[in-house]
Amino acid sequence: NPLSWTPWWQETSHEYVTVVKKNGALQPKPLFPGLQFTPFALFGEVYTSVKVIPDTDCYRPVDANTMDHIKYKIGVCVTNLVDGNSAVEVISKLGFDYDTQALRIQAENAIKEVLMTYTWMDVEKKRSNMLNEDIGKKISEELVQKYGAVGGKIQVLGVTIKEKECQSPQLVKELSRQAEHQAQTATERLRMESEQAKEAT
Repeated sequence: NPLSWTPWWQETSHEYVTVVKKNGALQPKPLFPGLQFTPFALFGEVYTSVKVIPDTDCYRPVDANTMDHIKYKIGVCVTNLVDGNSAVEVISKLGFDYDTQALRIQAENAIKEVLMTYTWMDVEKKRSNMLNEDIGKKISEELVQKYGAVGGKIQVLGVTIKEKECQSPQLVKELSRQAEHQAQTATERLRMESEQAKEAT
């Protein structure tokens, strides 16, 4: 819109809200999508667009240990959403870079905490498809614990594991061999018990 090229009009696209800063203070209400008359633009009002559609950020991998002390390097991508009505509150408390700072820190903590409740067998086999969901739930909990009600306004829609690398491959190989041996021993024991039961009848 040609009007948006002048300082008196501010155009906001449908994927964003515009947060207004006046004399250094964030205004309580953002500008919603559309064209708004902004006569104070020449008097130092500052306008910043904030995305209000799902947004995905990928973070660098972090080191974490399982409950049986196997080291992993895990990297995640987190999809989050902040509602237009909550944008000013989230930004005034956590800053415009909340998704690369506050959300990233809580994601890193969540990876470490969740992995401490998993064994290496859970990570690799038993609960591997639940790991991302558990990390997502933990991030949401951590946001509320750390930032209160404002943290709850950052909706974690999904977590994708982009990297999962075991840092102790030799130890896992040994544990895998032991687990296989235990399974064979248990099978052998069951077979013998079954044969003894047949003989007894």
